[in-house]
Amino acid sequence: MKLLKRGIGILAVLGLFVACTSDDGEMNGGVLTDVDFTVSISGDGTVATVTPTSSGATMFEIDFGSDATDDVQQTVGVPLTYNYEDETATYTIKVTAQAEGKESVSVAKEQLITYQIPQTDVVGRWVMLHDAGAMAIGPSVTDFSWWSNGLPDVKTRSCFFDDVFEFKSDGTFVNELGSETWMETWTGVDTEGCASPLAPFDGTASATWFHNEEEETITLTGKGAFLGLIKAINGAEISSLDQAATSLTYTSVSFSDDKNIMTVQISIGSGVWQFKLAKEGSEGASLPDVDSDGDGVLDVDDECPNLHGGDNENGCPDTGIGEDPNDDFEGTGNITWEGDAAGANTGVANPSKTGINTSDNVLQYVDEGGQYANIRFDLNADKTDKFDLSTKNVFKVKVYVPSPGTAHVESNNIVLKLQDGSSASPWEGQVVVEHTYEYDTWQELTFDFSAYSAETKFSRVVVQFNGENNYEWVTAYLDDFTYGANE
Repeated sequence: MKLLKRGIGILAVLGLFVACTSDDGEMNGGVLTDVDFTVSISGDGTVATVTPTSSGATMFEIDFGSDATDDVQQTVGVPLTYNYEDETATYTIKVTAQAEGKESVSVAKEQLITYQIPQTDVVGRWVMLHDAGAMAIGPSVTDFSWWSNGLPDVKTRSCFFDDVFEFKSDGTFVNELGSETWMETWTGVDTEGCASPLAPFDGTASATWFHNEEEETITLTGKGAFLGLIKAINGAEISSLDQAATSLTYTSVSFSDDKNIMTVQISIGSGVWQFKLAKEGSEGASLPDVDSDGDGVLDVDDECPNLHGGDNENGCPDTGIGEDPNDDFEGTGNITWEGDAAGANTGVANPSKTGINTSDNVLQYVDEGGQYANIRFDLNADKTDKFDLSTKNVFKVKVYVPSPGTAHVESNNIVLKLQDGSSASPWEGQVVVEHTYEYDTWQELTFDFSAYSAETKFSRVVVQFNGENNYEWVTAYLDDFTYGANE
C-alpha cells in the first residue's frame, strides 16, 4: 500500500476529442451531441462512479484508464463503478458515446484517485499504560501468568514508559524514543537499564501501519518498527539486533470503552506477549495517584502496597505479619495459627529429628475426624492486609506425617488454599494448590500460586490434610513455613 495524503478526487479536464469519418460531420442522421460524463468518488477514495450523458446515444463505452483487463465496460447509460488499487495516481477516463448509424464521439478527462487511509481508533500518539500488567507474557492468549510488570517498574523503567508509538493519519508509523529507552543485555549493552536506543530500533525506521478492524490486527511494515518490546516478533523472540523483522502483525487488538487504552498481543511461538497502551494525555498515560493501604505512601513507591506502613517511608510495617509470613516454631515466627476442627499446637517437640529437619520444635496438626478440618492464619486481625501475589507467590513448608494406626482409604494429600478472610463466605473464590506426601519422612513441599499473580483479594492461608468431606483422623507436623518470590 502506498501511503499518500488524504484527499478527495479532483477533476482536471484533459480535453475533448471527436472521432468523425466524414467532412460534414453527418452520416445517416448526423453526429451525437452533448457527450459528457461526471465522476463521483466514494469509499476509501479509490472507488470511482462514472455517469455518461449524451443526446441520441444508445450505448456508452467507459475506459477507466487503469492497466487492468477489466477497466473497459459498456452501459446503456446506467452509472458504472470501478475500484482502483489502494494508491494515489492520476488516470485518464474516456467515455465513448455510440448509436446505430451515427459517428461515435469520445470525451476524456483526467481523474486524480487519492487513497484515503482508514481513520480508525488506532490513530494517535500512544505510550505504555502506566500501571501494573502493561506488559505480560504467558503460555496462551488468555493466560499471562509467566511474568508481568509491577507498578514500581513504571517508575524504574521510566525511560521506557515515556516512549511514544505514533500512528499518523497518513498511514505512517513512528517510534519516538528520545535519548534513552530500556535496553536488555542481548542488544549488546553491558547491563540492563536505561541507555541510548540502537538501530534499527532507534526511531529512524521508515514504517507504515494498517489496522484491520474486522480481523482485529495491526500490521507494522518497516524494519525496526514495533509496539511494546523490541524482542517480540511473530513466532520468536530475537536475540540480536540484526534479526529485526521487516513486518510485524499484532493480534486481538481491542480498545477500552473510552478508546484511551489499546491492548494488543503477539505470539512468539513458545508463548504470547500482551501489551497495553494508553493514549497520550489520557489518565492511563501517567502514574496513578493511588495509595491502596492509606499509609501516605503512593503505591508506585510503596514496597508493601497492601499493608499499612505506619510512618515508614517505604510503606512497610515494622512489626506483625508484614508481607513475608514465616514460622520456624522456635519462637521467632510472625504467624498466629488458628484451628478449625483441627488442632494447631505450636512448640511441639520434633517427632523425628532426621533428614532435612533436625530442628527442636514444630507445629502439630491434629484432625480427629472433622469434616472440614484445617488450620489457618490471616495477615492481620481485621483481614484488611492482602497478599501481593504479583511479586511473591510461593509458599514452602516442611511436612512429616507418621503412618496411621489404621490405613487411610483416601489418598495422602495436603492443600494450601488462599482465601479472602474478610468475606462472609471466604471459601467462595478461593484458589488451591495440592501436593501428595509420604509417610514417616520429612519432606519440603512448594506451593506455587504464580498462576494467580493478578489476584489482590487474599488475606488468609488455609492448610488442610486429606481434603474435605474426609472423616479419617490425621496427625501431622509442620516446620519452616515461608513465603516469597518464585526462585
